Amino acid sequence: MGVNLNFMNEQSDIIEIVFESVRLDKSIDFIMETIYNSELISYNCTVDYLTPELSTLTFDYLYETITAVPDGSFYFNFSQIVIEEVVFKHPGVQLLKYNDTYDINVHFESSDLNNNETVLGLQKWSIILAEKLNTQIFYCGYEPAYDHNTRFFSRNNLGPILLA
Repeated sequence: MGVNLNFMNEQSDIIEIVFESVRLDKSIDFIMETIYNSELISYNCTVDYLTPELSTLTFDYLYETITAVPDGSFYFNFSQIVIEEVVFKHPGVQLLKYNDTYDINVHFESSDLNNNETVLGLQKWSIILAEKLNTQIFYCGYEPAYDHNTRFFSRNNLGPILLA
């Protein structure tokens, strides 16, 4: 069974990796590590809270703000993220809060997926990140990735788009 990157062009141009039911502290650790290893261009939140300058964004500030707000979304735009030696340009990281549950979504352009190794490397990276985030539920595909028919992978299994 081989991997085939001849995608149907009818999908979105956005790829997303979704990690469901993650721990908030581990999610903020991931966001702060990404800020440290990349350039944070901007961030916003769906609720009206004062936001500090980008240079003063801290773990404590994020934790206190996110736990204090009702359900909402926090979105971070980066200049790039390097995953398994592949540069993903202008990715976004979204932290969703709903009913005291948290999800992390990582978004990037489909043009950054350029070969079979890229997708398999992304899966490997996702497995490692899922362990750090303390979740077993994660998947990747064209946005919206919850659609099983547009998935590249779910956990350790390749999705229907990649099966040759």
